[in-house]
Amino acid sequence: MTSKERVKRAIEFKGPDRIPVYADEQSDVVRLSYVDPTGWAPRNRPSGDFMDEWGCLWYTKDETQGHVKQPAINNIEEADKLIIPDPHLPARWEMLDSQIQAHRNQY
Repeated sequence: MTSKERVKRAIEFKGPDRIPVYADEQSDVVRLSYVDPTGWAPRNRPSGDFMDEWGCLWYTKDETQGHVKQPAINNIEEADKLIIPDPHLPARWEMLDSQIQAHRNQY
């Protein structure tokens, strides 16, 4: 039974061979996501300051997610200054097809 079949059978209460697992290794479920075209990622960043695509300044002193040091806006009165990233940029979704193909047997 593939991982995909296992998850589907569990959802439908049709007796999978075991309980599906969502974990880093041997997962039956895969999280697919878009890619930030600027290269920003919340984890595994070098220490120091870095800017995300929304304009938030982040700080981390190790390779963890870190925290926002300076938000993109400071208060609601500045909301009209916020530049929202384009969710339709082709570069954001380019890797999705290859991710789907690589995980065809997972949910």
